[in-house]
Amino acid sequence: MKDSIKFNKIVTYLMPILSGVVIYLIFLFLYLIKNNSLAFPNPNDIIKETFNLFIKFDTYKSIGLSLIRLLLSIIISLILSFILAVLSYRFVYFEKFINPYITIFRTLPLASIIVLLIITVGMNLSSYVVTILVLAPLIYQNIYDGLINVSKDITDAYKIDSYFNLKVLFKLLVPEILPNIKTALISCVGLGFKVLVMAEFISGKNNSIGYSLKDAYQNNIEMVYVYAWSLILIIMSLLITKLCDILKEKKA
Repeated sequence: MKDSIKFNKIVTYLMPILSGVVIYLIFLFLYLIKNNSLAFPNPNDIIKETFNLFIKFDTYKSIGLSLIRLLLSIIISLILSFILAVLSYRFVYFEKFINPYITIFRTLPLASIIVLLIITVGMNLSSYVVTILVLAPLIYQNIYDGLINVSKDITDAYKIDSYFNLKVLFKLLVPEILPNIKTALISCVGLGFKVLVMAEFISGKNNSIGYSLKDAYQNNIEMVYVYAWSLILIIMSLLITKLCDILKEKKA
């Protein structure tokens, strides 16, 4: 039994490595068959360029500033969504009023939102605003669902003791919906990262992952630099996904 568990753990750790090797071999095969280094550079050159990027200060500056923007966007989205969800919970007509907007922002194509925001709020703010507009509806829905599903005993208790107020909200309701808030935030990390990078790429936000990728595409004849930044993005996405999985397990 112990041997079987140990074997399963070893296989679990080896499978991602095997997947990486398979991707490397596929890319090497395409490089040799196509004989077009512009479209399919030597994978060894891509790996080498990736390591070169990892030892440059500008790489960490771009990554750090993008992560800060992501954190700020998530915080603003949480505050905004919390206020809107509480108002929707407290006032039925407000929920009916805001619901079409929530639906629109959840279904509107991301590219359309980014282009419109670049025109209306400018390049500097567009990456923040588009990330907030994508994340806020998701967080709002989780918080609102948590509020309307609060135990009837809780709602009856505050209706007997007092009217709805800040004390009732933070003492009784918030502890009840905390799992919903955590679930929303965990879900937003990975999605927010992808949305932010895309917004940075389209808007050309300086000192960002998206800008670095766009600069690599526009100003380098060789595609090695582009693939290297793409590999960094894949690594970051995998790390963020792993972090979210760990947080979900702790939450459970």
